[in-house]
Amino acid sequence: MPRRATIAAALAVLTVLATLTGCSRRETMSLAVFTPDGTPHLIVVPCPGQDLIGLGIETADSYSAYALAGSAVWEAHDKTDPDPEPLAHNTVIPLLHTPPGWTLEPGSATTLDPGTRYVAKGYGGLVTHPVGFTLDALFGLPSGQVITNDDHDPGSSTTMALDEFHARAATSC
Repeated sequence: MPRRATIAAALAVLTVLATLTGCSRRETMSLAVFTPDGTPHLIVVPCPGQDLIGLGIETADSYSAYALAGSAVWEAHDKTDPDPEPLAHNTVIPLLHTPPGWTLEPGSATTLDPGTRYVAKGYGGLVTHPVGFTLDALFGLPSGQVITNDDHDPGSSTTMALDEFHARAATSC
């Protein structure tokens, strides 16, 4: 194929892909961090029919949107069962605790450092948007508030009421 035709074909494919991804609604699992009882927790709301199979916490410096595993300071997976039981629809997991039946990655942290910015994420059939937080911000949350991703500024986090988080999660699938 002549070079000019190859370039034209590649541009056509890229245009179609950009159009399809730009116009399609992106589904995502919802994730937030909060302190319901004074201790840090993750809350994950998978979309119906989607299974959450992994959770990770990375430092913001090492975070990669493209790495589903491997760069986390703490990571747990549902690798033990070829047909895993999905976690409940509104799963609340104490931070740095492994959900029952899951496997903790060797070398995972048992504590997080004050002053370090972290990114939490979950993945399965869909990936959550990353949620950035520090321990100071997390422990400074008013009762009933969560830290979650900011819909208007991808890659940023925002604080909102837990009820608002659930309402937004219901419309993200």
